[in-house]
Amino acid sequence: MVERLVYTEVAVGSNPSPPTLRPYATFLAEGALTGPFGVFAVESATACTPLESLNGEEVIAILTGLLALARHSNPVALTYHDITLRKGVWFDCTPAEFRSQIDTMAKAGVRFVSLAQVEASFHGHFLPPNAVAITFADNYRGFLTYAYPLLKARRIPVAMFVHTGFVGSKIGRSKMTWAELQRLDREGFCTVASQTVTHRDLDKLPEAEMQMELVDSKRDLERHLGHPVRYLAYPDGSFDARCETAARQAGYALAFSEIQTPIGRDPYRVERYVHTKWRQALRDAGIAHPRR
Repeated sequence: MVERLVYTEVAVGSNPSPPTLRPYATFLAEGALTGPFGVFAVESATACTPLESLNGEEVIAILTGLLALARHSNPVALTYHDITLRKGVWFDCTPAEFRSQIDTMAKAGVRFVSLAQVEASFHGHFLPPNAVAITFADNYRGFLTYAYPLLKARRIPVAMFVHTGFVGSKIGRSKMTWAELQRLDREGFCTVASQTVTHRDLDKLPEAEMQMELVDSKRDLERHLGHPVRYLAYPDGSFDARCETAARQAGYALAFSEIQTPIGRDPYRVERYVHTKWRQALRDAGIAHPRR
């Protein structure tokens, strides 16, 4: 099975260096090939085969499949906040609404994907057709009580973005504790990720404070979880070019915005729809779904 299309830069000259493989998606994003010599190749789990070594029928079959996959791969990410029995603000979702939305997406043929799969898609790996990534923001306990049991039972991957300065807080809406986040992390269905320390709008902060929000939250999460934390969500989706640079320098692999479009090509402004626009997200992704 083909996993990705790569471009092999062929070594030339009197002192050739070893050939390098770069994801074809990289070249699409750059808009042009960087080397004058090279061949396209298809990569599977077991081998990397130059296209020129295949016969015409094999090449046509592979490229037709890749084009078909590309036509049906318009992935989207959704972000939820709190799951509550009674809605108090616009971002609340009741358990019944959440279950209904997950049911509807499943019936429409959605393939739920993890953030690790989304990350891999930026390196040339293909997401399945109808891919949707489910994320949550703000570390509310309602997720643990009402959403997580459903997602775990159905083996649906999910991510929780945490503002580390409020872990375990009981002021206002109760937040999950470090012990609860560690349990979620161990069970393997929930990716615990950063939403900074204090949830302030990063694009309004001085440079030093903005960087501290990214670095300190990542450090705290890694200290409590015991492994690298690769993903960030900009609080309230607010960011600028400085934030993108700081996220990259802090060691994040992906940073999520709240730009309401399908996922594009920039790993430091990954688009997400708020959950109230989930039907619009499916339409934009070309996923047919049942009527209300």
